Amino acid sequence: MPQKLIIAVAQSRTRSTRSETLWVLESTCRKAAASGIDFLLFPEAYIGGYPRSCSFGSVVGSRHDVGREQYLQYFKAAVDLGDTPAGAGSDWVDRKLPLGKNADGGDQVRGDGTREDLERIARETGVFLVIGLVERAGGSLYCAAVYVEPRRGIIGKRRKVMPVSIAMLSINLPSLNTDSAPDRQRTSCMGARLARHSPSCDDRDQRRQVNHCCSHLLGELYAFAAP
Repeated sequence: MPQKLIIAVAQSRTRSTRSETLWVLESTCRKAAASGIDFLLFPEAYIGGYPRSCSFGSVVGSRHDVGREQYLQYFKAAVDLGDTPAGAGSDWVDRKLPLGKNADGGDQVRGDGTREDLERIARETGVFLVIGLVERAGGSLYCAAVYVEPRRGIIGKRRKVMPVSIAMLSINLPSLNTDSAPDRQRTSCMGARLARHSPSCDDRDQRRQVNHCCSHLLGELYAFAAP
């Protein structure tokens, strides 16, 4: 077992397009790898963007056209990871969901390719990633986090159980079976076995306690500045 795991927090903002955000994410991961970082955590809704200050044109009983267009653009900016609206759990993680066919008869990739991009970045840099994103599945959006292990790719995903107040204008509530947490018996980093402990509510004191424990159990916590 290693003496220490180095965990970093990427203090980076969402860019105006998904491709630009992914480019910055990859650059940040490569910089982290060069600095000896083992774990890198990105903000909530980093890919897709947190809808801070957005009303989507909604008041009780109506919504105007400008707000509808705003929501449409936000919906398009979300990522499709190839999961189902109900959440396919381990079948999604293990790529057991059915695939369609391309025009040439080959298998299609489920989703928009974002999953494959994140897995490639983790594989090439050797950094374990935890990334917040806005996930599009069917006609709904979910505030989610994915866990990307360098060797095996995405090993789990969690959809936020209870979005706060007005955020529910844009973010849907998932069913209780959507949480495909990493298998604690198989998940490790640098030889250390890891278990995810995440509060399923928005209690700030509980989150603070979890973060405090993680910083002591898993190693030094570095603030990692990103462009």
